[in-house]
Amino acid sequence: MKRSTSLITAILATLAIGSAGATAQQPVGNFITLHLGPDGGLFRGAVKSDVLECIADRKVRIVIIQGPSVGPDMRVAKGFTDERGHYRIQTTQTSGTWIAKVKREQVEPGLVCAGAISKRRAAG
Repeated sequence: MKRSTSLITAILATLAIGSAGATAQQPVGNFITLHLGPDGGLFRGAVKSDVLECIADRKVRIVIIQGPSVGPDMRVAKGFTDERGHYRIQTTQTSGTWIAKVKREQVEPGLVCAGAISKRRAAG
């Protein structure tokens, strides 16, 4: 009897570990693009993903890369994507090196969208 109780306990523990791993949320992949212009200080681009919920209404941050001799990187603007994942953010920035970022975000229960950082773009 002891042996069968131990066996049942081991099986239940294995099932519990397996089901805990199955419910862990894996973020949905996406990426973000950044383009400059055509007007000075205009940042535009898109968040792209296979999951529509991960592209609409995402907060986009425009960050200027300052380098270690100047100071830490600094957010210069923010905006949101439209229903197709596109964004347009107008600023007074005319020269520098920038990136666009979106943070990891849980958009609904059981759905986590990964964060992303664009390639660097420079002007001026």
